Amino acid sequence: MTRSFEFTAGSPALNFIDTISARGRDPVELIVTPDDLSRWLNLAGFKQDFLIGLEQLQNARDVREAANDVLAAAVDLKALPESGVYTLNIWSAGQDFRPQLRNGDIVLVSERPFESVLAHISADALLMLRSDKVERLRRCTECGMLFFDQSRPGKRRWCSSSSGCGNRAKVRRHRERKRLEGNA
Repeated sequence: MTRSFEFTAGSPALNFIDTISARGRDPVELIVTPDDLSRWLNLAGFKQDFLIGLEQLQNARDVREAANDVLAAAVDLKALPESGVYTLNIWSAGQDFRPQLRNGDIVLVSERPFESVLAHISADALLMLRSDKVERLRRCTECGMLFFDQSRPGKRRWCSSSSGCGNRAKVRRHRERKRLEGNA
């Protein structure tokens, strides 16, 4: 069964980190094969003809885990892991996409599109460390997913309030209140 990808974390790097779902509970790898990676890249908006094999799959996973390690450390107010910073610095120095207007559409082009995706994701992860961004970087209290809090007050606790973890937490609290009221 093909698992669906979610793009709710608030940035390309955070969405890519989320390709291991439920990291905080029961982690599930969603990018198992090169085809899974190709599908994620296209759904994420990187519509290119990618040549993805096992080496590219491993490179993508390395970038994903480096981004996770660095951003999780930032959320936890811990020292950033040198190996993760090194990986992100190396990849972000690569060629990123360049916009081009073609037939009335803006398209992203690169001589090396796969490497450009990893450069883009790595740069996005590093830019999340800016003071105006990192202060809004959060970990869901339910599933452990990292997300960028774009709410006006900046006090979001869940990856998704309406349909995901927030809703489940609210339902649990409601049921507990009803149970306690029934015992009173």
